[in-house]
Amino acid sequence: MTNAVLIAVIVVLSLVVVLNFALTLAMVRRMGARPNNVAEPLKKGIRAPDFKAHTLSGSEVSGTDFVGRRTLFLFAKPGCQPCIDAIPTWEQLIKHAPAAHSEVVVVMDGVREDVESMLEEHPLSGLVLLAPSGTNSMFLDWNIFATPTFVQIEGEVVKSSGVVMPTSGAWQDVVRWFDSDRDTAPSLARA
Repeated sequence: MTNAVLIAVIVVLSLVVVLNFALTLAMVRRMGARPNNVAEPLKKGIRAPDFKAHTLSGSEVSGTDFVGRRTLFLFAKPGCQPCIDAIPTWEQLIKHAPAAHSEVVVVMDGVREDVESMLEEHPLSGLVLLAPSGTNSMFLDWNIFATPTFVQIEGEVVKSSGVVMPTSGAWQDVVRWFDSDRDTAPSLARA
């Protein structure tokens, strides 16, 4: 009887292992078939959603304040190291924006104290808006789920968007955009 019990236990365990393996393969296959659920920022050609946010001084700003302008929105959050690494390039873009007939707006997902602390260490001279995700829907409405991210608007329409990466073709196009329609500002081609 001991041999019969031992054989039964081995058979049951073998079936459990085979079933577990089959279920694991099925789950891996199903996960591979799913589309990527990570949303992209606003797509080219659509109208940018309206928004409301506050400046560091407390003034309210809305999307209608930027209608008809060439505006580059840069999305960041305090403590984001890639955001901090991008600040020198952003500062160059801010300084060159008037010559490119453009405007740069940095939108921060954070509370005023955290944003001010970050900007004390890494200053930006341009317009900074507060849009903390807990109380403001701008990041959600604009599909911003990673930082640093950019959305380039011309008039009311999205010209391009993506994650800020020096190797990204879309980001390089943004930098070149600041070289177009310029008067005398130096080139940013290496930014």
